Amino acid sequence: MTDTSTEPTTSADWATVARERENERDGAYRERAHLVALLAAMTDGAVIAPALDIDDEPGWQIAYLTIGGRQASWHISPRDAELFEQVPHVPTDDPRARWDGHTTDDKYDGIRQQAGALWRQCGPECAEMHRFEGRCRA
Repeated sequence: MTDTSTEPTTSADWATVARERENERDGAYRERAHLVALLAAMTDGAVIAPALDIDDEPGWQIAYLTIGGRQASWHISPRDAELFEQVPHVPTDDPRARWDGHTTDDKYDGIRQQAGALWRQCGPECAEMHRFEGRCRA
């Protein structure tokens, strides 16, 4: 028998649970946006463009980065736009803002490969250069 004593019992309870879950989701997306903004600041050629594939909420953008010779892109919520003020904003017809067809798995596989390659090439010495001298010159 399942203990249901902690499950919501009224529509108001369910609404509270839904708001809590939405806040958790938004917090995770905000955290991801911070990391993508940092990565964009460290990646030559990063751009951000309006997202034409989201019609129901204006202001969405897509950040496009080239990591290890492969494109990676993320949708950026309007509430996270200020994190990307330093990234060059381009129109949707800019060649740098054309999705190359990569999947989410492709994107993260490429990032995993690039992270491994950077570690093998540079190691902790490179991390020190990033912290104190800007981009790695290795």
